[in-house]
Formats: sequence, structure tokens, C-alpha cells
Amino acid sequence: MTQKAIKDDAVVRYSNEAVHLIRLGVATSTVLLNGEEKEVPTFELDFGSTAEKEKQVAVIHAPKTGKCTLRAKASDSGKALQKCKAGTVVIVLEYGRNFCKISDDGDVGYVQTDCLKWYDAETEGTGLLSYNGRTTGSTTINVRNTPSGDSAKIAEWETGTQVEVFGLEKGWYEIEYKGIHGFVMEKFLTVEK
Repeated sequence: MTQKAIKDDAVVRYSNEAVHLIRLGVATSTVLLNGEEKEVPTFELDFGSTAEKEKQVAVIHAPKTGKCTLRAKASDSGKALQKCKAGTVVIVLEYGRNFCKISDDGDVGYVQTDCLKWYDAETEGTGLLSYNGRTTGSTTINVRNTPSGDSAKIAEWETGTQVEVFGLEKGWYEIEYKGIHGFVMEKFLTVEK
């Protein structure tokens, strides 16, 4: 089953062809091209963004509350449109010092720039979420917005879930799965060779 395509008016292009974006990721994304789903490197997509290439894909960063506000205009007094969930990978359509215009699953508006975080798009492979070394069962693993147990929980994924792995720092793996980018403690991931 596929996730819904991005519904805003921005045209996403891959190899100079308009495509439907099914899943946006920091390193890889899934697009619908000529009726078929295809996994492609995110940096090869053109979002029609005015932001510099390395600033066009970001992750919602809200380690305390787990959410930030998407506004109708680039101002703290702008009408609140919705709450964006921490860890969600988003398109940055316009970059600004205080506010960025983003597309969060097709909903377009402005968030404070400090509510976004940019990560290196290079993965180190894949891994399986595990508990006590087991990758089967129904145990869920907490995924955090930053590498800290005090950070907002952004997801709970079952053991055995295969994730992209971006690196290990101070006992926390940086991971991504289905457009959610976050961190798990080292002991809850079995890295695949």
C-alpha cells in the first residue's frame, strides 16, 4: 500500500519528468513514474524550491514538544494551519533566516527556521530494530527526535522493522523509515552487514 502523493501545486520532477512523490526521505524517496513506483536518490529530485540544494529537504525539529506550528504567513502572528510532527521529512520551498516555507505532505505554509534540521543524506546501510538482540516479536522501540532519552518520542516501531541507518553517535543511531527521521538507542538496533 502506498502513502498518498504530495498534493500541493508544486511540481516534483525527476530526470526532467513530472512525478508524484509518494514518500519523501532524506536520502531516498519513492516516486510514481510512468505508473510504477521507483526509489530514487532524493538529491536527484527537483522541487521547484528557491532554497539552496542542500537546504531543500529538512526534518521537523521539536525535541521538547514533538510538534511545531505551520502558519499561513512567515510570522509568529500568522494563522496556525496545523501542527507538524517532529521527525517528519519535509520539502523546503523557500529558506529564510527566521521562517521557511515548507510542504509537509502537501500542506504548504511557514515554520520557524529553528524548527527544521538538516541532515547528511549519506546512509551507512540498513538495520533491524531489535530488543535484547531479537528482531522478531511485537515489542515496540521508541524513536526520538534527537539523540536523547529526554527528547520527544516521534514514533514507536516494532522489532524487525528495517530502517535506513545514517550513523552512530554517543550511543544513538540516526535512522529513517517511511519519511520519519529520528534516533534510537544503540542497543535497539541490529545493523545489517
